[in-house]
Amino acid sequence: MEPHELSFVFMWRIYFLKRDFFTGVLELLRGVRRGGLHYIVDWRVLDTKTLGLPQSRPRLWIVAVRNDAMEQPLQWPRPREPCSSFDDFLTDARPSRSVLMQALLRCRGLAPFAKANVLTELARLCSEGKDPFQETYIIEADHSSSRTASVMQGCSPCLTRKRCQSGGHWISTRGRRQNTVEMLRLQHMRPERFQIPSNLALSSFNALIGNSMSVNVVEAILAMLSRSCPGVFGGRPPLADPWSAP
Repeated sequence: MEPHELSFVFMWRIYFLKRDFFTGVLELLRGVRRGGLHYIVDWRVLDTKTLGLPQSRPRLWIVAVRNDAMEQPLQWPRPREPCSSFDDFLTDARPSRSVLMQALLRCRGLAPFAKANVLTELARLCSEGKDPFQETYIIEADHSSSRTASVMQGCSPCLTRKRCQSGGHWISTRGRRQNTVEMLRLQHMRPERFQIPSNLALSSFNALIGNSMSVNVVEAILAMLSRSCPGVFGGRPPLADPWSAP
């Protein structure tokens, strides 16, 4: 499924499955009044993948700007494609095919059901004439039997709290799960700026990564606001936005 299709599905769910709740939230924000002031409220579904980083992560973003602060209309970040190469975010080089085969037999870090999921998806890809040991596919190893696994080429499926806590997705050309550094990079966080407390389990830290926001999307939204509401930013020049299309 392409990024724009994911965004459409996400919006469809918002409108039709939770329409009353979502409409109520927007009306509540737009109904705030004090001293003749109110909020201009707008929203978009933005995907981390369409703003430069190889992670499929469509999320709803709601922006509320007080009307006296708005100097220019909001111009939401425009999708930019293609995104960066997933392989550039990995911490090691591609091993030989024989090493990959050995790693596949061991499937370290995978519970029996997750190993079965990975083997099933690799077999499916091979049956379709694809070579998952040459081209990088990222496989959601921990999906339940009641749903289809998310398998993407050159892009990570969404990093959720639960998926990160269990060790991340399986990388076909590395024969392993994603590691903590890679998951931080896929959220545009700098691994060197983090120090995990000694009393915090690595799985708990990884869960925080999956439950956080993609920093590239936050930067793009802040840049948008700095253009629309320069007074809020002290009249400084607009923030740079390296993520959106021109």
